[in-house]
Amino acid sequence: VDGGLDGETVKPAASAGANVIVAGTSMFKAENPAALMTFMRDVIAASDTL
Repeated sequence: VDGGLDGETVKPAASAGANVIVAGTSMFKAENPAALMTFMRDVIAASDTL
C-alpha cells in the first residue's frame, strides 16, 4: 500500500491484508522516524495471518 500511511492508518491497512507499506511522507515528517518504522513493522507483523 502506498500513500497516506502513518501511525494511525497502518493498522487498518494491515488488518485489510497489506503486508508491504510505503510511508515516505510520514517518515520524513516524523519526529522519530526509527520509532515510527519499528511501530509500523510491529503492526504489520501482528496482523500477518499467513
